[in-house]
Amino acid sequence: MIEWSNQQGSTSIREHSSTGDVVINQNGTVLGAHYDYWPYFLIHGILYCCQTGLETPNPRKLSIQNTERKDIAIPLLRTILSRAKVGGQLVLLREEDDLTDILLRFRSDSGKYFLPRISKQGNLIYLSELSRKQLLTFTPEDIPDFFEGVIDPMMRNVRGTKGLPELIYAEFPWRAYTSE
Repeated sequence: MIEWSNQQGSTSIREHSSTGDVVINQNGTVLGAHYDYWPYFLIHGILYCCQTGLETPNPRKLSIQNTERKDIAIPLLRTILSRAKVGGQLVLLREEDDLTDILLRFRSDSGKYFLPRISKQGNLIYLSELSRKQLLTFTPEDIPDFFEGVIDPMMRNVRGTKGLPELIYAEFPWRAYTSE
């Protein structure tokens, strides 16, 4: 579990002890997602950094090698790669008012859908798709802890996710996003 505090209050990211699901708690607001979404949170963080010009944290524990993989079992990463390859419209986090693109949405443990977005203040936020209520906020200062909180359980192989952070970092189309 990674836990930190700032002016917004306290935040923790951990895996559920019996299921391995993602559990993010920020000031008593808890967002739980199926364990398949660990890589999605990492991709949301990478997209946020690319779009805001923040340096993407590269945790020391990742030994990233640019290896070619034929089968990428993360549908969102496959979509990002295919769009970048053909020069199509890149997958981007939308602004908080734009709820038209739902490609990045995910389903929580409660069955509700949530959208990662960039707030007007430049923060990574997660909105409820139905109520449009902002549930979680990660400021630029939170991003290193956000990455650590998402990558740490994956590196400990929660539900077979070890190696996925390296795969995501190695396969992500960095050039397509930095040439914008």
